[in-house]
This record gives sequence, C-alpha cells and structure tokens, in this order.
Amino acid sequence: MAKFTKKWLKDFEKRMKNHFKELESLENEYQEMVDTNPDQWELNRWSPMEHHTFKKSSGLGIYHNSNVPEGEEYIEIGVSASSISGFAFPVYELKELIEFRNRLTEAIDAFERPIEKVKETINSDDCEDEEEGWEENEYSEYTIQASRTCVQTWTHTVQARSSCEAYRLVQEDDDGSTHDQNDDYDDYGEIDYEII
Repeated sequence: MAKFTKKWLKDFEKRMKNHFKELESLENEYQEMVDTNPDQWELNRWSPMEHHTFKKSSGLGIYHNSNVPEGEEYIEIGVSASSISGFAFPVYELKELIEFRNRLTEAIDAFERPIEKVKETINSDDCEDEEEGWEENEYSEYTIQASRTCVQTWTHTVQARSSCEAYRLVQEDDDGSTHDQNDDYDDYGEIDYEII
C-alpha cells in the first residue's frame, strides 16, 4: 500500500462517500421498480452482492425517537459494519419490532455459552481418603482460596416521630450521618477452601 498522505485520505473519503451514495441510489431505484411493478419483477438479492458479510461489527446502536407526532415514532437499529462504514434502519411498526426482538432472543438463547470452570472444593473428609502413593507425586503449585460468611451489625440513631419515620430516615441517609460507627462482625460461618 502507498504511504499515508492527506491527499490519499481526502481521495479515499471522497470515494467512500460516492460508494454509499451509489448504494442509496440503487436501493431507491429498486424500491421504485417494486412499487410500480409489484407483480412483474423481483431482484435476486443474493446474486449481485454474493451475500456480502462484513467480517466483524465495530458497534451496535439503538435509537428511539419518542415525543413525535403519532405514526412518526420509530426505533432505529444501527450497525457499524466496519471501522469506516455503518448502516441504520428505522422500524416504525411495533409488530415488526416485537418479531425482531423475539427472533434475536431465540438466537441469543441458542448461542454457545463459554464453558465455566468447575470449582473444586476441598474439605477434611476428602483428604482422609487421599489415594495411596501421593508422596511420590511431583510438586505442583496450588492456590487455595479460603472464605467464610460473617454477619455485620451496626446501629443508626435518628430523631423521629414514629418507628416508620425513623426507618425511612435511615433508608434515606445517603451521607451516613445517622450511622453510629459501631460496626461489629460476628456469627462467623465455617471456613470453605477452594482451589482457584
């Protein structure tokens, strides 16, 4: 490829813009043909494009233009087809949007999920039945995560006219001004060990 220059960039942007204008012109011409000859002619859509698919989308977008006169509301679905081009399609019909949503949900539900790593927990019972000859194994590095649940308690002091008002004041305390700063941790649970 030639070296980057401002002239190349200007020329490239101009060619790109012209290609999109030509594509829009072809779409309009086709739509006009369909509108004036609904039963006589139909384009084989896959033939001229050879079903071109961009390698990877660089972004998806949804825009909803609400607060407009009745019949003009739409949801625009935008796809950045590559790093330099994109397409957007407004959908005006609720039925069409619901059908699109349902088909997208079905495809997402069928999409392959990553295999989750199986966590291996260890307890004293497991180690009592350890297989014989383990002393002959080579050393390997293990990382064991230890965890246990605990209960954290503290108090709030507020001036109120009823217990419900006191409860509301504590719930609405965004800056922590009612907190008595007397946190206590107790009721510790059993320790669980897990290989990570």
